[in-house]
Amino acid sequence: YEEARAVAEASRPLRRLLRGQLRRVRRWDLSASGRVDAYIAISQLSRERIKRYYGREATVVHPPVETHRFSAGNPGDALLIVSELVSHKRLHIALEAARRAHAPVRVVGSGPDHAALEEAFPEAEFLGRANDVELAQLYAEARAVVVPSMEEFGIVAVEAQAAGRPVIAAAAGGALETVVDGLTGLLAKLDDVDSFTNAIERIDSIDFSSDRAKVNAERFSVESFQRRMAAHVTQAVESRRERALSA
Repeated sequence: YEEARAVAEASRPLRRLLRGQLRRVRRWDLSASGRVDAYIAISQLSRERIKRYYGREATVVHPPVETHRFSAGNPGDALLIVSELVSHKRLHIALEAARRAHAPVRVVGSGPDHAALEEAFPEAEFLGRANDVELAQLYAEARAVVVPSMEEFGIVAVEAQAAGRPVIAAAAGGALETVVDGLTGLLAKLDDVDSFTNAIERIDSIDFSSDRAKVNAERFSVESFQRRMAAHVTQAVESRRERALSA
């Protein structure tokens, strides 16, 4: 499903070539997977996919997020979307939901869908790309941050919480692990505008705490990643040594 969406974004003359190239990459990848000592997945979704396609178990080690770059501020009335402007990110779901909820929304990012989205949603404020300092400020000022796509992990959701803001995310992929539904944000049904509209309308009434959101985000800090990765590498090396000795 995700591959079909990605291929559809390529120009028509390139789609056949892209499909062929993807098939070749998959064959090589499957062959190479047998030479891997241990797999690390960035989320439960990735872990499930490794099991499904490679038949291998994997340990989940969430990616590092520079949570120290963000701090709470004075939130305003506008929702915030931070994303590449491409169709598989499903921005039209979030923008239509904001329209129905009569909620102002700001969009950070750029991409091939920029012009079409700006034309379809003239009430939204498209800010283009932002540098690190600007992005931290935008997070802190947001009423809530909306993540409508299914992400393998989803760093935006964690960054938003590190800035002390709630997240409205699709109940799929990494958000199931990074957002505490009803406490640090709300989970909405993937590709369901009505569900996202309802979440936008309810977000101000949940039992949200900026401090709780920041604590939750720290589970995915650089320091946490380094500890978990070091432990996993040590375990993998020891397992390989034991296999070599027993061979």
